[in-house]
Amino acid sequence: GMDKNYQAGIESVNKTSSGQVWERWSEDLENKKPEQYVFMNFTAKWCLTCKVNKKIVLQSSDFKELVKKKNIKLVEADWTKRDDNITSFLEKYDIVGVPAYFIQKPNGEIISLGETISISKIKKHIP
Repeated sequence: GMDKNYQAGIESVNKTSSGQVWERWSEDLENKKPEQYVFMNFTAKWCLTCKVNKKIVLQSSDFKELVKKKNIKLVEADWTKRDDNITSFLEKYDIVGVPAYFIQKPNGEIISLGETISISKIKKHIP
């Protein structure tokens, strides 16, 4: 496999201060079967609720534990500049803005969690 130190180096580049690795969302994720659960966080710098949810839920040790245990891939969509691709994705699910949260199942199916999240709500969809 890959050299451990090299891999650790790559990982630290992607890591946020909370020690989580969030990949950038792209519209082609929709058409993929990820073969693992994916948690999508749609957020924006000016969105206060997003920041609160991130602090309370997404950076909690419960969430981190769940991500580890279930090998959940974390994806973040940044709507700070009103990205059109993100807007049209959200519109498909009748959502007009952020925050918005989705879970993608290993088979590719996408579940909208709406704009409120909790650990128990996330666990409901990730057995």
